[in-house]
Amino acid sequence: MSIKIHIDVTLLPLTGGQSIVEVKGERVSQCLEELRAQFPGLKQMFDNEGNLWSDISLYLNRHSIYSDQPVKDGDELTIEVGVAGG
Repeated sequence: MSIKIHIDVTLLPLTGGQSIVEVKGERVSQCLEELRAQFPGLKQMFDNEGNLWSDISLYLNRHSIYSDQPVKDGDELTIEVGVAGG
């Protein structure tokens, strides 16, 4: 299954400037693993147990997700990084 991942602008230096990356997988976790394999610098998005940092949000077809959901061919996954400041 081919899934498009839209990469947050703050992560573009870690993907060589690619804002959309195609990966294969049957679940969100598999897609993220393939993304991390293609771009090892993205490992900083994950803690020591392999979980995403809490300031990173995932959207599957524009719907917020919080768990490892199945994906189907043509789905789009979006990674957004929360930015704090003041």
